[in-house]
Amino acid sequence: MGALTAALIQSDLLRALSGRAAGNRMALGELAQAVSLLPGQQALLLHSYDEAFRVVLYCMAALALGVALTAFALLGGIHAHDAAERPAH
Repeated sequence: MGALTAALIQSDLLRALSGRAAGNRMALGELAQAVSLLPGQQALLLHSYDEAFRVVLYCMAALALGVALTAFALLGGIHAHDAAERPAH
């Protein structure tokens, strides 16, 4: 997840500035060092940080939903199979 976060922050910063090193620092949570690398750009850095983590959050939520639906479908298939094998009374 750290690599995804760094890539998202860097892509946003690279569009505005040459901010690869600052993006790496932000992905590591070192906001003060990132601000020192790009003085006067604190608002842009915080926006990039916020946006990157929002995308990561949405990706993780989608992944969790996909896993839950897959597990539900697989377990539902097992229950249907068990019911078909039981003899009728």
